[in-house]
Amino acid sequence: MNSAIKISPVDRRCSSFSGEETVLTQPNIPQEVDPSALLDAKLKSLSTLLGSLRDGMTRVELAEAVHELVSAVRDTGKKASLTLKLTVAPATNISNDHTLIVTDDIAVTYPKRDKSSTILFADEDNQLTRRDPRQPRLAFEQQNTRGVSPFPPVDPAAE
Repeated sequence: MNSAIKISPVDRRCSSFSGEETVLTQPNIPQEVDPSALLDAKLKSLSTLLGSLRDGMTRVELAEAVHELVSAVRDTGKKASLTLKLTVAPATNISNDHTLIVTDDIAVTYPKRDKSSTILFADEDNQLTRRDPRQPRLAFEQQNTRGVSPFPPVDPAAE
């Protein structure tokens, strides 16, 4: 008798190559697991974990960080990132191996906003200045050295 067995997962029947067929009353065949159901279970477990960390504050901080991140990306048109780091360590004061300390760290990298530039000039002493030291000063600028305005004062009541 041949010991090879062919199993049909649809009707849970098995047959040997000799043609004998038996219906399995308690199938010892591993059931096919729906990947989406397994993923849903893992996501629920992760959501429960995030809700447990620091009495739910980790989940609150993550939600706020995502909201700020999305706003910054929409404002700048540039990418950003959020990283959640979980550190798991054994509890040192307890003798069992199933008590763990979980610490979270949320790191957000916001997009860099474009900044305007300033044009400055270097003088003979290598100091930065707004005025080009090679350009001669105009006459009205030289007269205004005492803080007196070259323009007449404006009387708001006269307007």
